Amino acid sequence: MSALAVLRARTAAQLAVVLAASVVLAGCATTEAPPLPTEQEIRTDFQLLLDNSWERLELPPSTPRPGFETPALVDSARWWTEYQSCVTTILPKRIYTEVATDWYGVSTDSPDALTSADRVVFYQCLTRFVDADFGMIRLMTVEHLEFLWRYYERWVIPCLADAGYEVGLDVATPPYFETFVANHAEGTLWSPYDGIVFDFVATEENFELFDANYERIVERCGGRYDALDRESGIFG
Repeated sequence: MSALAVLRARTAAQLAVVLAASVVLAGCATTEAPPLPTEQEIRTDFQLLLDNSWERLELPPSTPRPGFETPALVDSARWWTEYQSCVTTILPKRIYTEVATDWYGVSTDSPDALTSADRVVFYQCLTRFVDADFGMIRLMTVEHLEFLWRYYERWVIPCLADAGYEVGLDVATPPYFETFVANHAEGTLWSPYDGIVFDFVATEENFELFDANYERIVERCGGRYDALDRESGIFG
């Protein structure tokens, strides 16, 4: 699974959590968060992803490209669930989804096993919904990243420490801002939550306990992007 696919799984739950509007970043009381990408900007970016993905399928030139109705914007969790359901139901072969910075791809252990019809089905599954979370992340500007950086450094990291959470090196010493920006350009968006350390025997019960604790700490310290979207925005 690619870094961006992992990013989807990690961020989907946190994007639904909204930090109370009264929370003010230390030292940033007069700083307004830059506006989030609009729905139209996210849809335009999604169309670019589809265009690039279709080209990468390397289908015969005569292959008609399926059209689609205007898909709904959904969060990453639903997008991934719907996509997987579509691919599994219509294309039961063992496939791997590739997610790059500006395209989606599909492969198998035996690439020759994928027919042109299979590849068209894969494309159709991509078009069912727009992943609004993914679009927001892709369209973040340096201004968005700078605001998030201050939010992590002045609020989330101290909050995690105050809550008694053991934090890993990535949280205790976040990357330099320039690295943070460069990593985003390569498809990775760092967050303090990526470095939370948990040490327990990996049983189903322990994972359930960790998930419950994780939800509570996000409620206390705020989600990954709450500094940008505290009340409603496009995800309200």
